[in-house]
Amino acid sequence: HCRTRCQGYTGTADWSWLPKIKAAAPDLPLMANGDIVTEEDVKAVFDLDVDGVMIGRGAIGNPWIFKQAKHYLTTGEKLDEPTFDERLDLCVEHLRAHVAFRGESRGVTSFRKFYTHYLKGMPGSKELRVRIMELFEVEPVVELLDAYRSGLLSPIPA
Repeated sequence: HCRTRCQGYTGTADWSWLPKIKAAAPDLPLMANGDIVTEEDVKAVFDLDVDGVMIGRGAIGNPWIFKQAKHYLTTGEKLDEPTFDERLDLCVEHLRAHVAFRGESRGVTSFRKFYTHYLKGMPGSKELRVRIMELFEVEPVVELLDAYRSGLLSPIPA
């Protein structure tokens, strides 16, 4: 990991160590990690002669990064950003998987931290998130997301 223990989750990963590590131990596989959040970041660390890339927190806000990075490494071209429907579809799929793992009540409430990432930049998403926070079961959340998708969600009165 290209961040020191003292840094924890703060500061910037220092990728300049990667070539130094590879030179010191050329026969050991070298995996890069830290501040890898775009397909350009993936290419940049591969250009430093690493053998692999691990993406952690960068995937939380952009679960499409794996597909985007693979395409970018293969073609040199960036994919279009995910559509509104793709974002909502993956949000529901992720929610259902999360609930299957954690149980309904705990899963629905612990999933709340992910809505900001899935809905970022979408019109009216703040009001939608406020409504979602009041729900404790999967199906009402899915119904609310479907209403949002269909344009049937009315804004919350101020």
